[in-house]
Amino acid sequence: MKSFVPIILLSACTYTTHAVPLQHKNKTSAKNPHKALVHVLLQKQTNAANKTTALKKRLIANAYTTGGSVLDSNHYYYSNGRGSANTTADSYFDNYYSTAINPVQNIRSDSSVNWHDFSSGAGLVRSDTKVYTYNTNGSIGKVKHFSQWQQAEFAHTYNSNGLVTTITSSDTMNGTAMIPKRSMYISYNSQNLRTYDSTHDIINNVPLSKRTYTYNSNGNMLSFLSYQYIAGSWLLTYTNTNVYDGSNRLITTEAAYDMGSGLENMDKDSFSYQGSSVNHEFHVDYTWDAGLSSWTAEEMIHNQYNSAGLVDTYYIYQYTTQWDTMERDVYTYDANGLLLRSNGYLYNGNGNYATVPYDQSTMYYEDYDPLTIQKLNDKSLLTLYPNPANNILFVQTSILNGNINITNMKGQNVHSEQLSGQQQVINTQQLPSGNYILTIFNKDKTQTAYQQFIKQ
Repeated sequence: MKSFVPIILLSACTYTTHAVPLQHKNKTSAKNPHKALVHVLLQKQTNAANKTTALKKRLIANAYTTGGSVLDSNHYYYSNGRGSANTTADSYFDNYYSTAINPVQNIRSDSSVNWHDFSSGAGLVRSDTKVYTYNTNGSIGKVKHFSQWQQAEFAHTYNSNGLVTTITSSDTMNGTAMIPKRSMYISYNSQNLRTYDSTHDIINNVPLSKRTYTYNSNGNMLSFLSYQYIAGSWLLTYTNTNVYDGSNRLITTEAAYDMGSGLENMDKDSFSYQGSSVNHEFHVDYTWDAGLSSWTAEEMIHNQYNSAGLVDTYYIYQYTTQWDTMERDVYTYDANGLLLRSNGYLYNGNGNYATVPYDQSTMYYEDYDPLTIQKLNDKSLLTLYPNPANNILFVQTSILNGNINITNMKGQNVHSEQLSGQQQVINTQQLPSGNYILTIFNKDKTQTAYQQFIKQ
């Protein structure tokens, strides 16, 4: 399966690798971690029973194993109470897309280290390391990326709305010293949606690429176009178009590439939903058959969800002359919705699957105290009143397009809702009397603020 919004393609501003989501872990490029390393880490975990403050969990390592061998390993290092409570499959990898629609690091670590088995059995080799520097409001200031082949650095500047306006990249490619080589400049509309970005070659003082984005009235991206500056003119090299239904759910996305003779259809993804659910049930991947001038089905994923809206099981089918069952993947979560493992079972035919998984993704966590996080908590972003509260809590924030979570002093999530405006009223009547922490973060997890309150 391919990512249905290939926003990294054709960018001249980044050399970072990116992890493949768990749903793609049957591909050889899937990212994951190392049991021997993790065993030591788990022995260092804090005993939650001895804590009296609001504990949370953060991912410290993950491991991808197939055929009894660890193929990929990630380890995350933290300080200042940083951590992540994300529960979607994609969030369990240290993804940093320096040229994405918004720069994303889903796991808020200070640094991460990856080990990879490049020869399928030869053993793990340290592949790359990322080091993150954060601003006082929690946004990424700088990313340093060290690999076997090069070193790279990405520095960010922001506007008054907390949106990235410039990303300057430096690297040691081709044996050069670490010097600035490219800058990306980003523009937004009045809804803070990215509408344009351009990448410039600093050394040669020439443009390299540009990208444009269009949206519908609901803020859903309709098109994404990418251009390359070649021989003094702009060449359209990639297009992506999306179609949504009346409920703002993505229905189809199509991509076309210029392979040297003009734009040609390449990929198409189709999504279908059950009733009013916002989670797609089926996802079909197509490729373009130039000889037949039509789309040809290639792969299909059928998702099944649990009561919390998280993927419980998904089935993978491949199309030859008909849909053939390939495998079944089962997700296991803890009581708070954190992903613990994903097991893949190959299809044996006649409605039967293997009883032993051929591969496994495993997640390892430790407890941490979010009240130790000072640098990431910009209190100017959040005001709560009255405090103590009775049945209603008023929230005032300058954060846009985010979410609100309330946890008790055991670190358990007791309430979540989408941030609908800069002033919001939360019904706290259902909460037992006690102390709670309200955390608010924007859509891309680049701004975080929290405050403790008392429910009488």
